[in-house]
Amino acid sequence: MSAELRVGESPTMSAVRLRRVNRRLAQGLGGELADLYVASRETSSREAYRRPSRRHYLNRLASDIRRPGFAMVIAETDGLVGCAFGFPIRGDGFRWLGCDGASPHSIEQLTESGSVFAITDTLVRPHPQGEDVTRRLQDRLLTGQRATLGATTAARCSTNSSRRRSTAGY
Repeated sequence: MSAELRVGESPTMSAVRLRRVNRRLAQGLGGELADLYVASRETSSREAYRRPSRRHYLNRLASDIRRPGFAMVIAETDGLVGCAFGFPIRGDGFRWLGCDGASPHSIEQLTESGSVFAITDTLVRPHPQGEDVTRRLQDRLLTGQRATLGATTAARCSTNSSRRRSTAGY
């Protein structure tokens, strides 16, 4: 990554480095990723009981890592500050966690052709430029994928409004 600032980028933002990691490294980062999961999830005390546990997150991560085409990008400064990961959706009946109902027909056609890449999670520690880090992680994750469509979900709760805003362009 260049040491020069990009237009519109603050000096602290340029210090965030992005890099792709392979499956083995992603597995080795499990504990750090679980810490990131806990730190990145803003919840009020009355919503905390509904948040999936650290163990649940690690189980879901392990399942995603085993999927064909799994890809992960991490953001680092002096430590892990964010990650985004996912995999191509095949016409195998994959359903998003927490989403009900059928996919639109056009999406189903794309998934059957292997042209959809699912960003199954994006985690960023609370940070003044968190939305920019989120966007950069997702952009880098989608770069190099042979997909016509990159898809992600955004929580409906008000505590995740920055994630909803950052993914609105996808």
